[in-house]
Amino acid sequence: MTARLTFSQSGFRALTRGLADRPARAAFCRAGLSRRLGQAEFLVHTVQWLASPSSDSGSRVIVLAGRTQHELQALVQASLTQWSSTYCGVILGIGIDSAAGLVSGIYCDAGVIGSLEQVAIVDARMPIVPFQSMDGAPPKSGNDGLIWSRTIGALGDSVWRRMTALRFAIVGCGRSGSLMAQALARFGVRALAMIDPDRLETHNLGEMECVSTTDIGQNKALAVARSLQRYSNVPRSDVVAIPESVFSLSSLGALKLSDMVVCCTDNPASRIATDFIAKLYLKPLLDVGTGVLPGQSGNRIGADIRFVLPERCLLCVGGVAGLGHAREELFLELEAGSRRPTPNWQQQRAGSLRSLNQIATGYGLRLLEEFMQGRLQSSAWLQLDTNDTGLPVVIHAVPPVRDSCALCSVGGQGDSGIDLLRTVLESDRQRLL
Repeated sequence: MTARLTFSQSGFRALTRGLADRPARAAFCRAGLSRRLGQAEFLVHTVQWLASPSSDSGSRVIVLAGRTQHELQALVQASLTQWSSTYCGVILGIGIDSAAGLVSGIYCDAGVIGSLEQVAIVDARMPIVPFQSMDGAPPKSGNDGLIWSRTIGALGDSVWRRMTALRFAIVGCGRSGSLMAQALARFGVRALAMIDPDRLETHNLGEMECVSTTDIGQNKALAVARSLQRYSNVPRSDVVAIPESVFSLSSLGALKLSDMVVCCTDNPASRIATDFIAKLYLKPLLDVGTGVLPGQSGNRIGADIRFVLPERCLLCVGGVAGLGHAREELFLELEAGSRRPTPNWQQQRAGSLRSLNQIATGYGLRLLEEFMQGRLQSSAWLQLDTNDTGLPVVIHAVPPVRDSCALCSVGGQGDSGIDLLRTVLESDRQRLL
């Protein structure tokens, strides 16, 4: 079995500040746990500075600081001897001073002890830290430097390599989702999982990417995946299609495996569920929503593009339209495992514009690029509208900070929080309605 440790941005910053101030003390963190076949991922959303580990039965992470590689390894081994055979958690040593950049770690899971594979930090640049090195960028293949030389020239080689090494999961593979999938593949991203239970209809062809008339009646995720697999830069084995709801076990597995979640669904219930899963497993979420809605003086054309780090959620960053209806649909899905039939698109909107979807997905990709460069260091919300003269207007919206949020409270709980969606919906009922 392999193991990985993931920190939220705020959790890791609090950790490094605390170790810098008092390197002799240890951080004891409650941790969520994400289990996959052959791998365990420990999730730390918040750091606590305590005199000793908590006595609860949940997973825990102990973090220690050392000034040399030898000291790091000795600290980790010494702490391990104090554990019982039933302990579940991680001991992590972080190098400081002359050992800065070095890490050493051991995990223990029901008596099984092994070395950590890597540490991930959900922070600007999304560093994946393999042990003994702070450079998580994988080597590029022979032709990559030439094929993407212009992108590399604009963003930098290390930025491009880190972003293309990430695993993306896209929920909703219709108009915006298919455009986003193609854009990421053309960027050089290889690991793409596409999730969508719906079948392609004739009226989808005009605005979607990667599909043709021969795909009518086929599942959208499968149709888009087949098209992407024809790109020479996307290995067939790294393109996964899940023709199921985001509530399915297969979808949950793909979302847990991803490094970045992209939500392009136009179903509010699926949007909330995607946000909930992203919160549980500390996944950054890029949410793209577009709309052409009827208005008194003509159709209103606009979009919301939100990049949400694990410290916040969609309900805190602008909310979700149609939440009252979505809440009842979620309860139906949770209770009976069934979905209401998808309404005719004309009941939901006046129409759709490929140009609008292209702009929105382009802005979403730009936010990802800025995040990987390190300039975007917090959640962001872009509102795209059209003024009375027909010119597009982009506003950087700043949502107020909430004192408490039921959805944010489940951050980093991992597998143990899966059954909390109903509790979250009930706790945040007033906001949802």
